[in-house]
Amino acid sequence: MAGVDYTNNFGTLTFADGQNSAVVSIGIIDDAVTNANRTVLLSLSNPSLGATLGVITNATLTIVD
Repeated sequence: MAGVDYTNNFGTLTFADGQNSAVVSIGIIDDAVTNANRTVLLSLSNPSLGATLGVITNATLTIVD
């Protein structure tokens, strides 16, 4: 859950011409409670300036406690 298990991130990734990867940091919030694994859906959307997205636009992040 955003704000409990990880920090909620919104923003814009900017790619240079020919660049096909970028790094996104997701802050993990650690607490003293042992939880089951948590999952977070990561998604790329709304390309601009004539850019297009590839076939894979979503990924799943698993937080292992």
